[in-house]
Amino acid sequence: MTRLLNPILAAVSMIVAGAANAQPSDSQVITDCIKNKDGLIEATCTKGKTGEQYWHSGDQAWYWDRGVVIKRKANINGAPNAVVVVKGLARYNVLGGKYTFKKFYTTSNEYEGIPTPSSEALTNYVNQNLKKVFNGREHSITEVSTVVIDPEKGWTWHEITRFSVPIIIQYKEVVNNTEIADKKGVFDIMFYRKDANSLPHNFLSVETGATEIGRRKYTEQQIKMMKSLADN
Repeated sequence: MTRLLNPILAAVSMIVAGAANAQPSDSQVITDCIKNKDGLIEATCTKGKTGEQYWHSGDQAWYWDRGVVIKRKANINGAPNAVVVVKGLARYNVLGGKYTFKKFYTTSNEYEGIPTPSSEALTNYVNQNLKKVFNGREHSITEVSTVVIDPEKGWTWHEITRFSVPIIIQYKEVVNNTEIADKKGVFDIMFYRKDANSLPHNFLSVETGATEIGRRKYTEQQIKMMKSLADN
């Protein structure tokens, strides 16, 4: 028995199929995004992805987004080899199977080739400001044993004067009246400095994860007698 496809469904299927075939090529996406070639090093579409089409209820429109990474010379005094890595989305209007470039939206700016403080300088700075690291918890932290930069994660440069570094800190924390937990925490620390060659002068710290290694019991009196970061 031959079944006839619903005319509406057939039309929708043809539109969807036509839209899929009409998606801009990577080279076209790059051409649409790069209007100014000053300092351009390279521009590529995000690897392993082919874009995303979706309905935007606020605009009452179909859009198609394609990830793009653009590298340019940063032209920063004191950092002649600095490169700014701009990550973003190329957005297209989709109507009747036709893709019309709308705008390139920047999602992040990161930097490469900037003079970088040594790991020792950063960890020393953090060690000297542990109260600020544990802001609001300094009364419960009884000991900090290690402060190291996470070797498996990279630094993120947001600006020449602002960058983030993942730092692992092992510490002991009072968790109730009779127990102290030994923890290993991962902190995302945003450092601030005055210029390309300065050491940090300020930072913000957020603990993004912590693993409890063990616990030890004490009497309430013993815990009351212990010193904390707040006492230093």
